Amino acid sequence: MSTEATNQLKQSFFADRILDTIHEEGKLDKSKRELFERILEYLENVKNGESELENGSLVENPFESIKAYRNAFQIMTLIPCDEEKNKIFLKKLLKNIKNEVKTTISTKTINSQNMKTTKEYFTEAYNLAMSESSYQLMDSLETDNWKNHSLS
Repeated sequence: MSTEATNQLKQSFFADRILDTIHEEGKLDKSKRELFERILEYLENVKNGESELENGSLVENPFESIKAYRNAFQIMTLIPCDEEKNKIFLKKLLKNIKNEVKTTISTKTINSQNMKTTKEYFTEAYNLAMSESSYQLMDSLETDNWKNHSLS
């Protein structure tokens, strides 16, 4: 399996875990809190990627940040909205997720009704990652098949 397919599967597992946790609702225990803190880290990574591209300012891990920003932009295009899909919408979307996650952490309670933007975003993140990983896997299998067939 290619590195890209592996990375896409990791992203899909991350998104799936977030969605499962939101649907469980209830008390925010230590492991769930850590997951929500990882969401905040992810959002910070996206913000750093945007800054890297817009201002050319170097961040700690520029490759991962730019990749996170590119991924967030792809996900944003999958979310239906009435507004023009642009960087302003993406900033608003990510700010809403950040507020939902911070509220969940501060109240120590998961309420799926208060996490609609987060659910919608990570549902699309899951779908995109699964689609991309499937494409990467099929591409690598076709390439391997072609190599094996041409050697015969």
